[in-house]
Amino acid sequence: MKILTATGERLAGGVVSALLRAGCEVPAVISPYQGVYRTQCQGLPFWRYDLAGWDIGNVCRRKDIPIRVARRLDQGDIHAFVRHCGADLLLVFGWPHLIPSKTVQLFPHGGINVHPSRLPLLRGADPIFSVVDEQAPGFGISIHRLEDELDGGAIYHQQNLARIEGGTYDDHYARFIAVVPEAVTKVVEMIRAGIEPTPQSGAVTEAIKFRPRMRLLKLDEPPAALIRRTQACHAHHPRVAGCDSFLFSFKQCWPLPAMPEKQPNGTVIGAGLWQVSVFIGGAPMLLSGVRVLDQPIWQTPRLLKQVLQPGKRLLPYETLRNRVKAAAKK
Repeated sequence: MKILTATGERLAGGVVSALLRAGCEVPAVISPYQGVYRTQCQGLPFWRYDLAGWDIGNVCRRKDIPIRVARRLDQGDIHAFVRHCGADLLLVFGWPHLIPSKTVQLFPHGGINVHPSRLPLLRGADPIFSVVDEQAPGFGISIHRLEDELDGGAIYHQQNLARIEGGTYDDHYARFIAVVPEAVTKVVEMIRAGIEPTPQSGAVTEAIKFRPRMRLLKLDEPPAALIRRTQACHAHHPRVAGCDSFLFSFKQCWPLPAMPEKQPNGTVIGAGLWQVSVFIGGAPMLLSGVRVLDQPIWQTPRLLKQVLQPGKRLLPYETLRNRVKAAAKK
């Protein structure tokens, strides 16, 4: 079977390799991103998969599979390219737009999509963010037929994945990506055998969509919500806070022991090499993995020590939002 792959996932090379081992042909890979694929998973989990040969750019170079870049599959020369490939099936994995029916109709077996939830739970662009940020139920994998309704197609394969208590976005993504290659090859065998998918049933829930403003620190965030939101942003969207002198990002946060004297929210308790302790939501919290933005990384410890003295105040949300907007326009 010839399978055209449309993906924005850098670690989708594991899927391509699995399809090739199963005797399938992958005529091309189409990415919505120019040059560099989105990296959802960083640190040790990413390097483990990267060293195992899951980087899709490396896989395509080794196997001489062309990579085309396009934001949509139904326009201009890319639509002609898709038709020219003559593939039997379209595999979609991490594509940011709804695939129009006129594109799916080019494939004799239609299209399938890999989704990181147990549909119809958590339909939408980023279920893993909801799993971590809201502790929403439904974490898992669904491979479903592409239809006009977003994430509404009949299901070929579904698998539950347990939510990791205290886990970050990257922890959950690593668990999800590990099971995708085997699941995709299983579905391809089902399609070859003519097995029909099962229509979705049950209550539908929608995943919240990540937006840049979710990165910004709110000084009145309850500690538990602050920790979850930071874990949900880690590490591909580090959270942002700031003072009068600079903006800084942080990757993680932790509760500190209770202090005898409570301070107003946003009051700095102290600063270390790569961390800041501050009152947030009425409790002392430690922000770690701190980096001062728009400055060389080695300047961060010096700036934190010089500027964030005890008693200094961090910017409230609205002021922080305006500063970030202004910085983005420069």
